[in-house]
Amino acid sequence: MEPPTQRSVISRLLRLLLAVFLSLLCIGAASQAVRLGLSRMFAGYGLLTGDLGPVDQALRMTPDDPDARVNRAALLSQRGDHREAAAELERAAQLRPRDYYLWLELGMSRDRMGDAAGAELAFRESKRLAPNYAQPAWQLGNLLFRAGRQDEALAELVRAAKTDSTFVPAAIELGWAVRPSAAAIKEILKPQTAFEHLALAHFFARHGDGADAIAEWHSSGSENRDEIVSLIRQLIGQSAYRDAHELWAQAYVSGNSNPEPPGVLMYDGGFERPLAVDDPGFGWRVSQKITNVNLSIDANNPREGAKSLRIDFHGVSNAPSAVSQMVLVEPKTHYRLQFSSRVQELVSGGLPVIVVADAAAPQVEFIVSPGLAGGTDQWRDSNVEFQTSDRTQAVVVQIKRLSCASEPCPIFGSLWLDSFSMQRK
Repeated sequence: MEPPTQRSVISRLLRLLLAVFLSLLCIGAASQAVRLGLSRMFAGYGLLTGDLGPVDQALRMTPDDPDARVNRAALLSQRGDHREAAAELERAAQLRPRDYYLWLELGMSRDRMGDAAGAELAFRESKRLAPNYAQPAWQLGNLLFRAGRQDEALAELVRAAKTDSTFVPAAIELGWAVRPSAAAIKEILKPQTAFEHLALAHFFARHGDGADAIAEWHSSGSENRDEIVSLIRQLIGQSAYRDAHELWAQAYVSGNSNPEPPGVLMYDGGFERPLAVDDPGFGWRVSQKITNVNLSIDANNPREGAKSLRIDFHGVSNAPSAVSQMVLVEPKTHYRLQFSSRVQELVSGGLPVIVVADAAAPQVEFIVSPGLAGGTDQWRDSNVEFQTSDRTQAVVVQIKRLSCASEPCPIFGSLWLDSFSMQRK
């Protein structure tokens, strides 16, 4: 065997040194990974327990870990030390300058400590780094809004709402605070999606603006029943009865194969159509809190037409009104309500009656009919007259019971009702 040359010895030595160096690098990397893992564990535990000690220990181990500094900032903010929290977030942003979330958190921290100018700079940097994210624009818009810079604020708020639709209702509310008109809100939002049109519809309905609510509902193209019900109830809640009636008629009555004749005030006075338990508007409503009362549409022996309403009583009933209907009326106007009834073996100390009350103030009862009694099982035609107040726009016709001299007050037997109509006198 030939003796090794000087060159081969040097080559072997270099390979050995390289191997040693790589081994040391691996050991160093593993050590660094272990250190970072322990640091993150301490930082997470400190945030979970609200204890700064473990977080400070984490920062001693890895002072350049921005996540540990974010955790420390969160704990400081919880303790009301917003200035020091902002300082920690500034260090974190320096360590990871392209993280939009760190700049967003820094902006909110500066805002909490009263540094509006610093907060604006941080929010704008966050927005620059994440132009398609909603939160930076939303936070910037809120900051500008509170600073009185409404035009700039609304532009940012709408930008955020266009990115994340959950911000749309709040953007509409803030826009209304600046420019309280339907036309201005539409111009600010420039609605394009069904969600945006529906959000405007609900907003206008809550403010009693039925015309714009209906227009936006049409623009949305929505046929969702829950949305329509909500809009009708919101309009009724704002006493916008005529607009609510228009929407109800379009959604529930339009296209009916047997529409009411023009000028008829009450809908389906002869109970020819099925009862709607949850009708939100101006059809017959059936109470969902009835005990010991059965209601049905009866095709046997109606007063006129093909059907009548049958109510069977089986004891103590807790429903203040079994069936009711809201009807549009005019203020300071005299009306006559006509209806037909028959009873069978009806026994009670509190007989059924027909009550007409103000829809906006149900405690104001314009008329209460005599008790619906009789035992001949024959139809009896009745009428009552009443006059609305100078502010009444709608009334509620209800089937209720007279009060008893003592409780409990059971009722037994059957009652049929038919041929309801209302006319101006």
